[in-house]
Amino acid sequence: MTSRRRLPILVMALAFAVGGAASPASAQPVSPWTYTFEVFGNVGYGRLVSGDNEWGKGGDYGFAVGLRPLAGGLQGLGFEVQASWLAGSHAAGSQASNEVNANLFAANVLYHFRGRTRVQPYIVGGLGVLHVNYTQRCVDCVFDWDPATGEWVSRGVSEWQERGTKAGFTFGGGAKIAIQRHLSIRPEFLLTDTTAGSGYNWGLLQWRVGVGVHF
Repeated sequence: MTSRRRLPILVMALAFAVGGAASPASAQPVSPWTYTFEVFGNVGYGRLVSGDNEWGKGGDYGFAVGLRPLAGGLQGLGFEVQASWLAGSHAAGSQASNEVNANLFAANVLYHFRGRTRVQPYIVGGLGVLHVNYTQRCVDCVFDWDPATGEWVSRGVSEWQERGTKAGFTFGGGAKIAIQRHLSIRPEFLLTDTTAGSGYNWGLLQWRVGVGVHF
């Protein structure tokens, strides 16, 4: 099992552990934190890989809306749609560099542990569509034979570009932490894996912190 596949399993296991570790007395606030609708934005760090090769890493930014319409024993279930954008780069030695823009659109299902408390760990999974625009530049990587001099002459800077869109699965976990009744912070890890099927073998890893508004 590769490290990329271990990460979502570890995150889910941690979320289960945190969800069950706190005692009811310490976890239950004086007034329950409940909400039906939320809007949040996040910033963080992302890394895009293609198979075992890193295509780029850098700042990650996103926006999402969520809904928790159920009550009773199903109050821990939530549904959300989100969009995020990664602008990354990667230096491959002194001659080559990569730049990547990756846009993710995802529909996820969340399960919140301790769903009425001020700290709500959760796990998340769903479906996502990843659109990638990748550019690789290399200096003195391509040479042409000069028949007049008998020497190899560099083309200088060479550039290759790849663009594509592919669907995949999302996995992750995090916690919603209430600052007040209508405001929270949300640390989260999310992995989008498009290895199933033919075509590109992409993996997008995102570590981020969000601020949410709840109603």
